[in-house]
Amino acid sequence: RDGPRPLYSVSVFARIPSAAGGTRGRLRLRAKGFSFPSTSATISRLKEWITVYTIAVDAMGGDFAPKITVAGSIRALETFEQIKILLVGQADQIEPLLSKAAVRSRLQVIDARETIANTESPVLAIRTKTDSSLVRALSLVRDGQAQALISAVSTGAVMAGALFRL
Repeated sequence: RDGPRPLYSVSVFARIPSAAGGTRGRLRLRAKGFSFPSTSATISRLKEWITVYTIAVDAMGGDFAPKITVAGSIRALETFEQIKILLVGQADQIEPLLSKAAVRSRLQVIDARETIANTESPVLAIRTKTDSSLVRALSLVRDGQAQALISAVSTGAVMAGALFRL
């Protein structure tokens, strides 16, 4: 098959700041079997929508992580000047992938020693694996250190985490 592999399941939760302070709620975007076009018009529209947001990325979630999630984060930073990324995961696996990143000033690695597998019970994993990359990323959103979370781990785990941790 030619071209990039489409995203299979990505969930994004974001707290959108309101004019009166606080947040307006959560925005949820889920793409399944869909590859977002990277046309200049799409990128231009997205750049207008984003001001300066910090995004927590579960670097250990999904197939081929952290290699793919780190590469995607670097590409996002190169494309969108208005974002900062907190890569949450096993720092000893993430750091070597960042050696040539020109956007390192807007990228921070937050160490989390555990991971959640797609085969695990979502509720049990969220409750017992408190040092997992997903739970740590959710905590960053809850505590206001990040405005959005991106994870390619199981959608059930992201939903359970959002219900129990946000």
